[in-house]
Amino acid sequence: MKRFLIASTIIAAVLYFADQYYAAGKYTSAAGQLATQMRHSFRI
Repeated sequence: MKRFLIASTIIAAVLYFADQYYAAGKYTSAAGQLATQMRHSFRI
């Protein structure tokens, strides 16, 4: 149960910061970079 609370807290924090970055217009570029890295990793 404790792990679940910790995990949900971390997820909530990540979503909060992602929302802040999205508001600043940085989230989209970060997602684009991540997608590019994924493509290179899996050669898609």
